[in-house]
Amino acid sequence: MTTKKEDETDDGKASTLSPRVKNRLENLLEEKDVSQRNAEAIRKFVVDLNSAPDSKVSDKRIQKYLNQFSKLLEHIDFSLMDATLDDVQDLSVAINQEDVGAWTKRDRRVCISKFYRTMFPLRSRPERVHDILDSDATDTSHPGNKERVR
Repeated sequence: MTTKKEDETDDGKASTLSPRVKNRLENLLEEKDVSQRNAEAIRKFVVDLNSAPDSKVSDKRIQKYLNQFSKLLEHIDFSLMDATLDDVQDLSVAINQEDVGAWTKRDRRVCISKFYRTMFPLRSRPERVHDILDSDATDTSHPGNKERVR
């Protein structure tokens, strides 16, 4: 049985993260050259996913997002919280140029989409984030067809 530990974000929100998720998060932030601002954003993303009252995301799913961020951070040279459509489109181009399968590329776009949907709730989402989420850069359609999966 796994015990939970208390983690806290800068805004004071406390959440329980499993040791496995907490370790993966800390390893990711230590192994990659991540700006302080992006590290805080990723940490808040994980805590928010873990503490969503209506739909807590499983530890395995959070770990999958962190694994995707491990690869995405190689291409991110901008602040995730201040990203523009051009930033995310450039990131999408980098993803599309990777020598990985179509499903892996989709998983990376799903991670980006989930990040912005979680960090910017619909009721307070700035226009630039609407633009990001409505663009092909965050297209999460099935690789075999163009029907968008939501």
